[in-house]
Amino acid sequence: MKRPPALPQCEKVAIDAASPADIVAMRLLHCLALALALTSSASVSSAGDPPALERALASSSGWTTVGFEMGAPGRSCFVKVSGRAEFDRAEIVFADGDLRAVDLHGARRGTGLYELARWDDGREVLGVRMRARARTGTARIRVLLGS
Repeated sequence: MKRPPALPQCEKVAIDAASPADIVAMRLLHCLALALALTSSASVSSAGDPPALERALASSSGWTTVGFEMGAPGRSCFVKVSGRAEFDRAEIVFADGDLRAVDLHGARRGTGLYELARWDDGREVLGVRMRARARTGTARIRVLLGS
């Protein structure tokens, strides 16, 4: 099976802190910021429905930050595009509080599946936040985890 093309490589966020307590506090702030983005961008659904892992982007909205609640383990993260979309950056938050920031450098992608990031250990991903915009009238993006 042919591997999907990769988006630009991700970089781990460097946290310069004076103590381990400062590092933990920074990671908790990143998790809180992601949680706020997830709740503000989530669509209304009835109780018991699984979280939406696909978002629609309208070109009239311009740059939009969208959040995806994951809550599953994986070794890689992919983005599936329907239509045409442009990506600025993404953040992957792990259950252990680690944050992986990905600078996507305005990557423009058409319909297809693209690798966003890969890591060595199978860690639980709490969520993914992306800044993107539609390059067609409407584009749909979906986030998937690979094993």
